[in-house]
Amino acid sequence: SMPRSRSLDWVFFCLVLVIVLGSLRLWQGDFRLQSNLLALLPDEEGVSGSRLASEQLSTHLGDDFVFIVAGADSQRVIEVTRRSRELIEASPHFQLISPREQLESRIRFIEVLKQHRFHLLSADQFTQLESGNSHALLKEAILAAYDLTATASVTTLAEDPLGLFNRYVMSLPEDSVAADVHGEVLLLESQGTSYGLLHGHTKEGAFNLDVQTAMAALETDLAHVLDRQGTQLRLLRAGAIFHASRAANSAKHEVTLIGLGSALGILLLFIATFRSVWPLILSLSSIAFGCLFALVFCWNLYGELHLLTLVFGASLIGVAVDYSLHYLTRSQTSNAGLPGLGLALLTSIVGYGSLLEARLPGIREMAVFSIAGLMASGLFVVVIFPRASYQMGQARTGLLPAISRVPSLLAQRLDNRILWGIIALGVLVLTQVQMTNNIRIFHTPDPALLREQARIESLLPAHAPNQFYLIQGETPELVLLTAEAIKPHLNTLVRSGSIGGYALVSDTLPSLERQKEINQLLTSTVYREKGEADAFFSSLGFSEKVQESFRNNLQQAQPLSPSMWFADAPMEQKIMWLGQQEGLHYSIVLLESVRDTSELKRAASNWASIEFVDTVVSISRNLEARTRAAYQLLILAYVAIGTVLLLRYRQLSALRLLLIPMGSSIMTAAFLTALGAPLTLFHIFALYLILGLGMDYGIFLKESGAEEDSCLLAILVSVLTSVLSFGLLALSSTPMIAAFGLTVMIGVMCNWLLVPLAGTR
Repeated sequence: SMPRSRSLDWVFFCLVLVIVLGSLRLWQGDFRLQSNLLALLPDEEGVSGSRLASEQLSTHLGDDFVFIVAGADSQRVIEVTRRSRELIEASPHFQLISPREQLESRIRFIEVLKQHRFHLLSADQFTQLESGNSHALLKEAILAAYDLTATASVTTLAEDPLGLFNRYVMSLPEDSVAADVHGEVLLLESQGTSYGLLHGHTKEGAFNLDVQTAMAALETDLAHVLDRQGTQLRLLRAGAIFHASRAANSAKHEVTLIGLGSALGILLLFIATFRSVWPLILSLSSIAFGCLFALVFCWNLYGELHLLTLVFGASLIGVAVDYSLHYLTRSQTSNAGLPGLGLALLTSIVGYGSLLEARLPGIREMAVFSIAGLMASGLFVVVIFPRASYQMGQARTGLLPAISRVPSLLAQRLDNRILWGIIALGVLVLTQVQMTNNIRIFHTPDPALLREQARIESLLPAHAPNQFYLIQGETPELVLLTAEAIKPHLNTLVRSGSIGGYALVSDTLPSLERQKEINQLLTSTVYREKGEADAFFSSLGFSEKVQESFRNNLQQAQPLSPSMWFADAPMEQKIMWLGQQEGLHYSIVLLESVRDTSELKRAASNWASIEFVDTVVSISRNLEARTRAAYQLLILAYVAIGTVLLLRYRQLSALRLLLIPMGSSIMTAAFLTALGAPLTLFHIFALYLILGLGMDYGIFLKESGAEEDSCLLAILVSVLTSVLSFGLLALSSTPMIAAFGLTVMIGVMCNWLLVPLAGTR
């Protein structure tokens, strides 16, 4: 088959070129590794308001972090906080929020509101004026004017004779906590303890790996600064970045550890089987070639890779090593090539190809990585191995060859009873199996961090980035009217303890209708001709000119429009206004210390234009749909592989090969169900791998002919390598990696026991 082999050589040469050129690009480019789990979730059709709102909040609130230095000695707290501030500012990845800048931006915003003061009143002021109780206002204003100890006000007496705007400003929600500013250090005092507050955000987002590495280094540096001060000071921290950094760190640590462990085990196994290092070098070369090609190919296709694609990709080693093993265990000369390799490759590609149907960007990436890696590894075996002139020794005795015959001996004894057992088990499993898609199974947060976070939240009420109300309307005015209408309901929720507090956009940006009402109320009561304002001016002896200027300002007063408000509102306010998206306008109601979500949902269900968004719940719901899809695609993969087998062997008995992975999947699911582990998306991914491996074992055995003993030995060594690598993954502290590892490990062992179902002799 000279021409065929020549054309494969050319394909191989092209792949080598792709790897070399791609590696150069990778070397010069910026290799981005994505570790955000949410990136695995589907691109939703269309852009929904709730998705945009979640993104906006996670950018502004999710990327925030807080460090607090706590201690009894306030001077020492200030000193250490200042040192810590310098350390954070030195890093290019973090931006600290300056308390002074926050104050300045609030002052600028109040200046803007002041220009519209004849259209703004707090709810209490409005009620007071409506009830005709305006004479008391005049008495208070005159007393305040003579009070020398009064605090500085935002307006002059000529601009705001009765101090109404001043009081309105006092009623506004504070953007920052009431604390003293010492230089650039915010100091809070509570129950005899001083707290130095550092509030900042990550520039590239909490899920960026460089940011996580920088944060881990920063935490170490801050710990050193505190250690030098003795034991009286404590460091508290809150923010998604700390959880993300710990998760990524443990994943990186584990992947390294697991990689080393399985490499060592595989080395020993190969030496025991082949009594030479040469086969190991060949096998590792074929795997490395496959992984490198997959990496370069995916990176050029997507511009970045997900951490889980790499974990899933690393697991392909288990499948790719099969090709080398079957080639190397043949005792005859290797010129005949490897019977069944093409078919084994094709069935694996069909299996992983079915994952391309998933509407999940992350899973498609895994499928592409797998297909590219397997094809390259298979090609390496076909092109390079015959040239390596390795010849398997004739040793057929020893422990491994003896163990490799165990499944056949069992099958002779048990025969068809195995099949009926599997069918019965299958029925049982399908009735008992539990699925879960609670996003919390993906990540177990560090309890110490959660305690620190709770302490910080008791000092500084923070808005929840994952739970909020979303108001929608066809115009900005409708959105603001709805916001004003739900204020009494929100107050009820605060009183009942369902939420700790809230922030509404309409508190600083009333609807035009409300502003008109306020303006009419003012001009018909305190600011009317010869009303309280005029009485104030004359009793304090203001000139005619001042009064005339006040009248002109009142007549020319303009309401505050959303665009004017948005131009100058501080960031804390701006994040509540989403503006227009696909013909609708949106605003977010921020919530503090959410305790009872069912009460919040019930409250929202009374309004057509309000939705309660709980990101965690919607992600879990999304995952559920994805898990179902992956499950259906798995069935599709079996059907497609069955079709390939019928086309190749042209007899129905060929479908027996499918019984190997199918039986293993059923046995694995039964085992996990017995352990009480609910099945997740990651267990289903593992079933794809079990399918790929089970098909390889069956096909190679069916095609082995006179080489059946060599083939059984190759299958055993392949099983042992997989059990080693995946067994170690099962020890991972990242729940999804552990689920994946455990499932594949059990499945691979079941595949081995069911190999005789291939029905060779």
